[in-house]
Amino acid sequence: MNKPLENVTPFPGSGVTRFAAHDRRIIELMHRDPGNRGFLSALPPEPLDAVVRELLGAKRALIVTGFPILRCGGIGETDGPPGAANIGHALQALGCEVMFAVGVESFDAMRALAAHRCPGARVRVFNTGWRDDAAYFLLESFNPTHVISIERPGSARDGHYYSMRGDVLDDFIAPLEPLVRDAKCATIAIGDGGNELGMADFRPYVEKHVANGAQVCVTTRADYALAAGVSNWWGWGLAAALSLRTGKFLLPRPAVERTLVDLCNKAGLVDGVRYERCRSVDGIDMPYHYELLGSLIQLLNEEGLYDEKPDFPIPVD
Repeated sequence: MNKPLENVTPFPGSGVTRFAAHDRRIIELMHRDPGNRGFLSALPPEPLDAVVRELLGAKRALIVTGFPILRCGGIGETDGPPGAANIGHALQALGCEVMFAVGVESFDAMRALAAHRCPGARVRVFNTGWRDDAAYFLLESFNPTHVISIERPGSARDGHYYSMRGDVLDDFIAPLEPLVRDAKCATIAIGDGGNELGMADFRPYVEKHVANGAQVCVTTRADYALAAGVSNWWGWGLAAALSLRTGKFLLPRPAVERTLVDLCNKAGLVDGVRYERCRSVDGIDMPYHYELLGSLIQLLNEEGLYDEKPDFPIPVD
């Protein structure tokens, strides 16, 4: 599936692109583990260059997200939709048509985020209890060239959908699994625990290093899988990698990221660790996220890529 790119220059005598050092830095930042999930440090480096090559050829991207929280009655969490919005923004800026697919738990939030970050992008909602036919119809009608799943539950070996704590989420799950499992195009999965749709290739690491890993790890695999301490971060990581290869600044500013989280809260989403609407994601206060985002921005600045409207210093929450 990998496509050659004219602006990807190999180092002399090697198959390593000139972006290799930057890619390693991006992956290092993605693999920070403030939530102590445990398996990130054991993972081999993900094939970021191959993923970016895929995305540079994207014409129609279907982005799947939304994770219901059992202990909040099935309300969606703030990890996932902001990352989806940032991926959508980057791809849209490069001429790709973007559509989001979510369950009801994240529909209002994703619609608000899309309007703010990806104007014109459509948001398709799936209800619990629907048949798989709706997913197949979407694949046929939209005909995506790429499907990206970010922080969306996937089914485990026993057929159930689990949270990281082992909560069974079946009653709140809309049938989005076929969008990755049965897509006839390149698929990319993003997660932070191994219980997310498309992350099956990480099973050996999840079983060894994650509590309940053998129980919660999914069975559906994507062509490419990316892991992070917080799934949202790969929205920035992919945008940074795409920026380096296209010369366009595609990252959000910290103030934009704060707005995305605020829009999630306004639409009813909760922090999936704290079980409340607050300015945090996965139990981590926003200054930590801003600092990581700032490191990616600095990486782009070092390559001569600058935001037209910088808002540093980083917001204080």
